[in-house]
Amino acid sequence: MKRFSFFILFIYIAVLLYGCSTVSNSSNFNLNKNEKFYVANFKNNTETYLAGERASNITKSLLLAKGFNIVNASESSISEEKYDFEKIKQTAKKSDATLLVFGEVNEWRYKTGIDGEPAVGLTISIYDIDKGVVVWTGVGAKSGWGHESITTIAQKLINDIINMK
Repeated sequence: MKRFSFFILFIYIAVLLYGCSTVSNSSNFNLNKNEKFYVANFKNNTETYLAGERASNITKSLLLAKGFNIVNASESSISEEKYDFEKIKQTAKKSDATLLVFGEVNEWRYKTGIDGEPAVGLTISIYDIDKGVVVWTGVGAKSGWGHESITTIAQKLINDIINMK
């Protein structure tokens, strides 16, 4: 009986931990490191100031760490207060990029309550500048424990979304 109870407890904990993160991707789009990427500031749909810029900076840093060619690696793109996708596309094209990475932040906060768990939800898309179409989209949400930072959760989530574990 003890073995059965232990097994049920193990399954319960596994389901609970798995439920803290959800990620979906549109396709198995293979990122080519030789392409020139422009990473735009993400649109901020939250009340957290500069959440879009924070998410895009983490995305840019992760891509750079993996060896991708980021044409705007040392500069900040258009301010999130003036988010204009047409202007972002023009800026990316002028920088000689072939792919534009953009996204939206839908949650970036610490939950209220005794532990104040971090929670992040965002969408990342890749736009082919020459073809004029979105070639890949991924969306995800993740929450963590009270001792984790929101940046840690965001980095884990972005890694999960773009399949760069």
